[in-house]
Amino acid sequence: MTTDPRPHSRTARALAVLAVTLWLMLLGLTPAGAAAGSDRVTRLVVDYVVDAQGGISVTETYDYRFNTSGRHGIERTIATAQGYAPDEDTAAGSEGSGGSTSQERHYEISDISASSPSGAPAQLSVRDQGDATVIRVGSPNRTVSGDERYVLKYHLAHVVNEQPNGVELYYNVLGNSWRVPFDRVDVTVRGPGSSAVSKTACYYGTFKSDTPCQSTPGNPARFSAQNLEVMQNMSIVALLPRTAFTDVSKDVREAGSADSGGPYISPEAARVRTLSQLGVGVGAPLLALAGMGALVWRRGRDERYVGLAPDTLPAPGQQVPTTRGGKAPVTAVRFNPPDNATPGLIGTIYDEHADTIDVSATVIDLAVRGYLRIEQTQDGGRFQTSDWRLEYLGTPKPGDRGLLKYERTILDGIFAHGTPVMMSELKNHFSGTLAIAKQEMYSETVQRGWFRQSPERVRQGFGCLTWLPFAVVFGWMFFGAGSFAGALTSDSIAGFDLPVPSVMVAAAGLFSVPFIMRWLVKRLPARTADGSAVLEQAKGFREYLLTAEAEQIKYDEALDIFSRYLPYAVVFGVADRWAQIFARVAEMARADGYDVGVPTFYVWYGGGFGGFGDFGHAVDSFSSSAAGTFTSTPGSSGGSGFGGGGFDGGGGFSGGGVGDGGGGSW
Repeated sequence: MTTDPRPHSRTARALAVLAVTLWLMLLGLTPAGAAAGSDRVTRLVVDYVVDAQGGISVTETYDYRFNTSGRHGIERTIATAQGYAPDEDTAAGSEGSGGSTSQERHYEISDISASSPSGAPAQLSVRDQGDATVIRVGSPNRTVSGDERYVLKYHLAHVVNEQPNGVELYYNVLGNSWRVPFDRVDVTVRGPGSSAVSKTACYYGTFKSDTPCQSTPGNPARFSAQNLEVMQNMSIVALLPRTAFTDVSKDVREAGSADSGGPYISPEAARVRTLSQLGVGVGAPLLALAGMGALVWRRGRDERYVGLAPDTLPAPGQQVPTTRGGKAPVTAVRFNPPDNATPGLIGTIYDEHADTIDVSATVIDLAVRGYLRIEQTQDGGRFQTSDWRLEYLGTPKPGDRGLLKYERTILDGIFAHGTPVMMSELKNHFSGTLAIAKQEMYSETVQRGWFRQSPERVRQGFGCLTWLPFAVVFGWMFFGAGSFAGALTSDSIAGFDLPVPSVMVAAAGLFSVPFIMRWLVKRLPARTADGSAVLEQAKGFREYLLTAEAEQIKYDEALDIFSRYLPYAVVFGVADRWAQIFARVAEMARADGYDVGVPTFYVWYGGGFGGFGDFGHAVDSFSSSAAGTFTSTPGSSGGSGFGGGGFDGGGGFSGGGVGDGGGGSW
């Protein structure tokens, strides 16, 4: 019997596609246009003309600076459908577009046009992606550089939201996916006919940022923001009179509807499909393990100095060879933290993450050093929750080394509206500061030479690529090589009697790839040889905190040692044990007629001192509460950008309106 060689050659071709994809990931390559280098928009002017039917005619004028070579023009992605939450009577917005709602709110796009007053190629290409429209302006045969101007026009239907006090345009001007920064964005909103905007609000920054930008009501209403970084958004809110509209309805449709059936597939093509699906299902996870495992082995192991003790740094100017990996060294006890290393930085080097608990420990450390005082105002009784008053002192103890950048950010964030401030008042207002402080903690560890790159950036950089094999091969299987129906029916058409459909094998294999790769990506950040030495010092100090005995501590040094090392104990999760040691020290001192004193950086509820034995619990309670408060963000806006219909209610934030998208150069 003669066998058809085509299925096998095509199987090899399919597996080659996957192999090439994975090797591209290992080389750190990104898809074309995934980043726009140093390109930027020096100014964007947007004009929204709201019509009586609830739609908007949009004119976007981009002053675009191309600083990278090989660019053909600009690309704009505009959301045309988003998840819809009927109970909130609002589109889910940028946050909800990826949600699991059963309905979608649509904004039909039409009348798309583009031009370039500066003379750049302005050929228009429009691609419908279902819930978004991708617009490219430029020529694939010509490149652009320097400063160019583009004018993009289009119309979106059913954008406004009816509110009790009028009709609101709450719109995300940029979306959350722009790959270039904006130096300045100016927006105008004109109502139907001669109607004027009576109220305005404006927010900009990362998603859910409530940082205000400039806005002025009128006809037109004006909005302005400056210095928006990559992936930052700008959202505007404009309130118009209900009498200016004839239709404020929403275009809501059921999500996920699709026609059944598919095109004819031949037995030969079915055999190719079945064999390819089986090959992908088995080969994809194996290639992911092998490829990412090799990358982790090559780049993800810590460096160490050769010939030095594990916790020893070379002398200044000393050249010491390094190696990667090796057996975990034996930890030697160290009686003090690494030199000039704050609790927050120790927490970051210890587990390669700048965690919220590291920020909480930093607040305690700043209190110990005299920058602020923590006072418990409620004891968390049966019918109430604990709360604390934070008071800025700004009186560091003699010999204090001063504030690092991230410490200054934390202090400024806590006391942004004055002093004192209640911990509960920081809820929903500190998350932006928290994110900045964490990034600065990563940057500080890189500047100190503990990491070559920020661990977070390494994880994010490779993590965003973990879905690439799935997307490429899934697209090839179900769209490039045939229909979804073909994938489901290929086994029976080809004459294979399989216990599990080959498409399920492929799906399981592909589905496992991102999880395998994400699991391995977490192991990619690696410490430098300096970082490994500091890590061993930190481990040795943690061992001391775990094994110290009360009999080893002098009475006259007890209070200072307890206070200075307490923030480190919080980072290592041993604050309660550390406090119990000093409860024993205080007890021994009293028996000998000596008073070790009480900490002044923390004031107990009622003004008394609960004793060292309860101090660990108190600090743990403060740290846990601070962590929850620092990470809290506002909930759904409920459809209005004014928060309960007025400016004083909060509620609005960047990315909270309808519309989403992004853009860049291509």
